[in-house]
Amino acid sequence: MSGDFDSFASAFHLPQHLAMDGKKVLISTRSELKSVFDNMHAHFKSMGVTELLRFIEAASFTSPTRITATHVSHVIRNGQRLDAPYPVYSVIEKIDGNWLIVSGDHALDEKSGQGRALMSAGKSTLLDDG
Repeated sequence: MSGDFDSFASAFHLPQHLAMDGKKVLISTRSELKSVFDNMHAHFKSMGVTELLRFIEAASFTSPTRITATHVSHVIRNGQRLDAPYPVYSVIEKIDGNWLIVSGDHALDEKSGQGRALMSAGKSTLLDDG
């Protein structure tokens, strides 16, 4: 919420795989990640968001260097929820001694402001489950 891109970026590994509403985006560069960050930050600022709360629903080690987790995100303005909460499934890996998010699947509509911001940069393709 502070607009500190460097702190935000330090939690993510590139390339970053984002999925939502039947589509996926591959964020390959720091400038693409910054574009997504800037678009999401601008969206939250326009809504007057004061907090983004994430509540872990489940998490497990699938290997010594990989965690899969589901959290539910809540977008808040002055203690009031602005949108319906939505789940996010994340994969976190230990890379070069640091735990970094490598992918996220967000249960958002691509037409929502957050959905548009998440899908705003990188290479977009349809999900291929096969």
